[in-house]
Amino acid sequence: MSSLGRSPTLGVTHKLLIIEDDVAHLSSLYKIFEKMGLEVTAASRAEEGLMMLDERGPFSVVLSDLMLPDLDGMELLVALKERQPDLEVVMMTAFGTIERAVEAMRLGAYDFVTKPLRRAEIEKAVRRALERAALIAENRSLKAQLAQVNAAKGLEQLIGHSAPFRNALSAARQAASAHAPVMITGETGVGKRSLARAIHQSSTRSEGPLIELSCASLPSELIEVELFGDEERPGALRRSWGGSLLLSELHSLSPRLQIRLSRALTAQSSALGRLICTTDEDLSAALEEGDFERELYHQLSVIPIALTPLRGRLDDVLLLSEQLLRRLAARDGRRELSLTPEAKQRLMAHSWPGNITELESVIERAMILGEGEVIRAQDLPISVDERAQRLQYEGDDLFYAPLGTPLHEIERRLIHRTLAYVGNDKRRAAQLLGITSRTIYRKLAEEPSES
Repeated sequence: MSSLGRSPTLGVTHKLLIIEDDVAHLSSLYKIFEKMGLEVTAASRAEEGLMMLDERGPFSVVLSDLMLPDLDGMELLVALKERQPDLEVVMMTAFGTIERAVEAMRLGAYDFVTKPLRRAEIEKAVRRALERAALIAENRSLKAQLAQVNAAKGLEQLIGHSAPFRNALSAARQAASAHAPVMITGETGVGKRSLARAIHQSSTRSEGPLIELSCASLPSELIEVELFGDEERPGALRRSWGGSLLLSELHSLSPRLQIRLSRALTAQSSALGRLICTTDEDLSAALEEGDFERELYHQLSVIPIALTPLRGRLDDVLLLSEQLLRRLAARDGRRELSLTPEAKQRLMAHSWPGNITELESVIERAMILGEGEVIRAQDLPISVDERAQRLQYEGDDLFYAPLGTPLHEIERRLIHRTLAYVGNDKRRAAQLLGITSRTIYRKLAEEPSES
């Protein structure tokens, strides 16, 4: 039997209180659960058990006989719940008192087992009660954090406790208190626009407008009109004065518009809104290859913020999942669901190639398709991506080339190997290789055609 002593998610030792007037049974139960790693406290009378709860509590689970000499089992259950409302109680009862055990469950007992006790049955009942106690405790902890988040605004609404997230949040706070342009980089789905909006909301410009413009959503001619305006109305640059202009997918801006934007920033910087830009491509690599205007890059990246992919901040997955469950339940007017321990393990084991956007989709689908009050592992439409994990941790899925292989051949094979890994997604391959999509297209076009 595996150890039950510590919660894998909370890192705390489980405490079990046993109340049993039969000294032989009490001693046997004590030894069984102590060997399983639990912190066990034993009492032979109900009043002694209540005293132990007051002095040594809180406990995760109480295992108690229903028939005790000094206090009725129902009265004991009520007294236990009054002292610790979230306490999980497993009752032990003889066959002749099963009806009373059922009544005890109506009063809040978690489960009951019948005497004579069978070791496998009593271990199973206590194990299930401990899992439920750990789940409730973790949910309470996460909800407390979420309550603080929901009471705040702007950057305080972004949650996470991993080191990469804290570093990005620290940079974002500094950006919110300044007026210089901000450049947010990261893979698709990591939350770049959410961070940009939060920076605006937390800044002194929050009362002004936040105008959002995607450089990839419209043809270049229309982007030019939206950005710089025409005879009928001013463009987004001027309309954002006193507020912020969010330019997403900056890498898609045409070379001609890059030059025009750079000149506009030089000539009219005081009459324009504060620029916050996002991109999922490595613009420093684009600079070296002449694919991005160098002066514009330096104008827009005064405050750079890099967002880590979700696979690099797995410590935040459960907290983000709980936030999503809470938000979706409020949106849909339904009861908030919780995650089973197995579901949490699956969420933590997934590599999340789609980052937070994928997590949102997975949680919403699980809420729709799941049954009951919990989301189980089988409700989650994901699997453990072992191949991605090997690539991330540099295991046995490495790219090798013999010494003496020409550099251009190594480059060609590495590009094709990466494209095969990401299903021929050239943008994703460019992100992994630290180059631009244009470079991949150019390299492929330069290859000799097969006869």
